[in-house]
Amino acid sequence: MPPLTTGSTEIPVNVVGSSIFGVYPTISVERTYNMYITYNGDKTEEWLVNFPGYQALLALFNEKLEGRGIFYSVRGGFFLAVVEASVWRVNLLSEIPTQLGTIGTNSGEVFFDENLSGQICFVDGQVAYIYNYPLAPTAIAPVVYDAHSSDFVPNYVTYQNTYFIFGNALTTNAGSQWVIYQQDLADSPYSLAWVQTLALQTKPDFAKAVIRIPGKGNNILVFGSTVAELWTNIGGLQVYQRNSSINIDFGAASVSTIAANDEVVAWLGINEKSSVALMAMKGGGAGRISTDGLDHLLESVKVPQSSTAFLYRQGGHLFYILTFFDPLIDQIYDIPRVRVCGTYRPKDRPEKFKINLFTFIIESGTTLQAYDTPICFGYILDEVTNQPIYTEDDLPILVEGGYCYLNKPRVDLTISKNGGITFSNTVAYDLKATGQFKNQPRFINLGYAQQITFQLRFWGHGRFVVKNGTMEIGN
Repeated sequence: MPPLTTGSTEIPVNVVGSSIFGVYPTISVERTYNMYITYNGDKTEEWLVNFPGYQALLALFNEKLEGRGIFYSVRGGFFLAVVEASVWRVNLLSEIPTQLGTIGTNSGEVFFDENLSGQICFVDGQVAYIYNYPLAPTAIAPVVYDAHSSDFVPNYVTYQNTYFIFGNALTTNAGSQWVIYQQDLADSPYSLAWVQTLALQTKPDFAKAVIRIPGKGNNILVFGSTVAELWTNIGGLQVYQRNSSINIDFGAASVSTIAANDEVVAWLGINEKSSVALMAMKGGGAGRISTDGLDHLLESVKVPQSSTAFLYRQGGHLFYILTFFDPLIDQIYDIPRVRVCGTYRPKDRPEKFKINLFTFIIESGTTLQAYDTPICFGYILDEVTNQPIYTEDDLPILVEGGYCYLNKPRVDLTISKNGGITFSNTVAYDLKATGQFKNQPRFINLGYAQQITFQLRFWGHGRFVVKNGTMEIGN
């Protein structure tokens, strides 16, 4: 396409990007918030689209309490949730949840897994508990061990091949041990039988967590604080054997950041000679996937242990979503493509709550009362009354090309002429309805500059699909 201005030169502007900022602004200030890169069918074109949002489905309490974790039982067909010290069973969203009991702690993430006997084991970093829904459907209780309970303090639990495998919270000489139990229903619904106690071997370290490797059969990954080891279930008296030819020289800075899905294990890694970095493993090897700029950002985190993460696949993308609480930072990693974007948090909205299925922290956002009654176009009409259909929040449901004037989608542009150190005032462009061809925002008379950086913000209640832009430079 020829330039619109006579005598000018048209050059491309990279709008479709990710957070590949450098250590300092002079290197690069490129960041993307709340959007990610997707492709057309043959992957010849890249587009920027909205990152998936969240919807509240069930409120257990009216007041603000800490949601510590939730587990879905595939065999039982229900959710088990821990809110502060209370444990709840949720059968259907339309039913009133049932409280099963309380545990001994009020905060911190809780980890779950289930065996083939209907025992759901969950740990809070101090005690392991069992919910046996076939034999004791109305109560929970601490695990009853037949032996070797002094070998460890349960810090993490995972299930594999009939075994519950526990990470260890001890920092004594026994802290290198990780312990294997299996179901033992002879004494009580809450009993487990000791199978074996093993230990980390590559480095003097603490066995903080164990996770099964998705898609890799009998293999598990044992995490220390500075190293991770690959072990295989071989059966017989030995039960598990370490792969002596492979280890990963990064342990877990926070066991809450360990996540597995679709043959990938990701975590926030650290060792005795390195600061924190994002690690991912697929197959037999693992590597650092964070950039220099991101590693520099991670070094500013005061308490890396105060963090959580999960892996989630949607729209063909496997997202690793990592959240720090001090300071409050979110990073979203598109694992196969090693793309990064962040999520934006308004400074005037400090409160937060947990999306408990993934223990992910987000802000509560702006309330609907902040807006006046919108003037909208493009309603969806009821076939009987021929009147607009409204949501429970008293907002009209719109067709794809519809919009509301007070909440009309727009693009805001600010520019920097000093390498992203400071930015100008905002110039807004209100977008037209999508039925009236593609929107092509044009910002003119941007002035003179030796270098220029563009910052675009997309505002609206619908989705955005964004392509790269162009800039015209006059002589």
